[in-house]
Amino acid sequence: MALLVWCVLKLFPSDEEKIRRRLDRLAQVASFKSDEPPLSKLGNASETAGFFSKDVVFKLNVADGVGHDIKGRETLLQLIMTSRQSLSSLKLEFLDMEVEVAADKTEAVSRFTIRATVSNEPDLQIQQVKLNLIKLDGKWFINRLETVRLRSL
Repeated sequence: MALLVWCVLKLFPSDEEKIRRRLDRLAQVASFKSDEPPLSKLGNASETAGFFSKDVVFKLNVADGVGHDIKGRETLLQLIMTSRQSLSSLKLEFLDMEVEVAADKTEAVSRFTIRATVSNEPDLQIQQVKLNLIKLDGKWFINRLETVRLRSL
């Protein structure tokens, strides 16, 4: 009986599990090492951009209090390519992931912390984010990403 339940869960994962897997894969393809070949850089940058809807919006709340918006998958792809050219390596990890799927199962919200190790920098970069996802043709895409401004004590 337990084997049957395990098989059903693996063969027919919930939308929440599909989103978690998809976000884990995003962290993998967005990460890169210094010895990444040029063709892999291009392919992985395109695959990374493919996790986002065509009309994605990034709302970046930075420490200086000024917000920056990035709109559209093409703009995002250019930024991804630029970062892969300017950084020698990047490792992303998505921690403490929460996923809430709407009742109609076409929208979802995810909150988590991104831990980034950048090139040879000694300090980790930590950022909390909130994602809005939409389901298109049975596949989940990030439609909006907003950084969460951390409050000082």
